[in-house]
Amino acid sequence: MAKDRAADPIDPDPPVAEDAPLRDFDLALDRQHHARFERRGPRLLVAFAGVHGRGDLDGHRPALDALADDVDWSVLSLAARGDTWFRTPAVIAFFDRLVDTAFLDRFDDVLFQGTGPGGHAALSYAVCAPLSRVLAVAPQVTLAPGAADWDMRFDPDPALDFDSRYPATEAPETADRVYLVYDPLSDEDARHAALLDGETVVRLRVPLLMPEIEATLTELDMLDPTAVAAMEGTLDRLSFAQGFRVRRDSPMYIRRLVKRLSEDGHDRRAAVVLGNFARRSGNRRFQKRFERLRDELAERGIAV
Repeated sequence: MAKDRAADPIDPDPPVAEDAPLRDFDLALDRQHHARFERRGPRLLVAFAGVHGRGDLDGHRPALDALADDVDWSVLSLAARGDTWFRTPAVIAFFDRLVDTAFLDRFDDVLFQGTGPGGHAALSYAVCAPLSRVLAVAPQVTLAPGAADWDMRFDPDPALDFDSRYPATEAPETADRVYLVYDPLSDEDARHAALLDGETVVRLRVPLLMPEIEATLTELDMLDPTAVAAMEGTLDRLSFAQGFRVRRDSPMYIRRLVKRLSEDGHDRRAAVVLGNFARRSGNRRFQKRFERLRDELAERGIAV
């Protein structure tokens, strides 16, 4: 991917003062980053997301914004133009200011959330609110030179410092829980996940959901309940796995599973999956695909 150069800070001193009443704010941190705070209830969602293309930074809304409104969470959302991993000096100065003014300490519960580069930021800045919780989806834990040379998907700006301030690897030491959602079949994401260790880390595996894990969880109606359980600290591998069973009724997921099985040479298993889904759903397209594959296997002497 193309590099996103860090820009000069525009307003390094956000309008937050210690012991002052909490008020909504909306400001540019630098030319690539925008922050918005909306005060609602005593729980705070800190959400990080990238804005690509022509989307407006100041108009961006996080994926969990509607949920936060429904359940009365306050929201601090940060939007980035491109993949910056929220590592520019202005963003770091912004969180320094939040720490200095004890802004995050005024909330009963704090959940840091993000995907990819936003997941990295959620891990990194969770240290600003000890005993907070993190919901990081497919995060790049670090892209520091020499630390993750095996991840060739990105070309970060060499000026970005992933280690000296707010390193993501410290999240398990300060957070109450780090909920790590990733696709174990993605080699890069699995290796990033392996960089996080500790009793606070809860690994939530979602095979075959890359590269659109957050969008797929939304489509499966899983993202909102997962975030609620993460905020409450009740999310665990068992409850998540039970919820993830809804993928069995998703045509999109079945297509991905059948494609993966066929690519790996497991045509009989692919036929079984197609037949099972066709029977349960009554989907005629999947039934026809099953019948074609069943007949092809029969010609090869393989019974389904």
